[in-house]
Amino acid sequence: MRAFFAIPMPEAAREALLLAQRQLDGLEGVSWTGADNFHLTLAFLGEIDEEGVQSARSRLSSVVVEHDLIRIDGLSAFPSAHSARVLWAGIAGGQRCLQRLADALRPALESMRAEPFVPHVTIGRVRSGCAPLDAAERIARVSASVRSAAFQSAPVVLYESVRTQQGSRYRELARRE
Repeated sequence: MRAFFAIPMPEAAREALLLAQRQLDGLEGVSWTGADNFHLTLAFLGEIDEEGVQSARSRLSSVVVEHDLIRIDGLSAFPSAHSARVLWAGIAGGQRCLQRLADALRPALESMRAEPFVPHVTIGRVRSGCAPLDAAERIARVSASVRSAAFQSAPVVLYESVRTQQGSRYRELARRE
């Protein structure tokens, strides 16, 4: 099963993310993330077996979940706004807290990857087979208006990602407050 650790988004954050999606609507080839699937990924585990699930549950139960105030703040894209494949909203506040959580939850091999941890919430992905978008102008125009009220950086949830024809669905496997 595909699994990951994340912080689910509360209602106020979801509203800000939905507003961002509405303001970016019309970008061709984008599949928008459903409001129920909005989350801040701390560590992606990929395909794991039952033993991996037990290990992930154990890791989650041993981590200290700090409570810090964070908020949705601005937009960007991976790998860049000029060649966007993933559209995302940034996170302001709680950077050290989020980094410590990510470091504690990442498996050893994941921690060795060269990519730095960038706290964000994915709001859309360019569909497979579509060319990357040059969304820089649109992102710059909309970004300043995408903000949410502050919320707590907890709970942390271990999710299973189940792929369906309607897109991914996330099932909670464990939670730590």
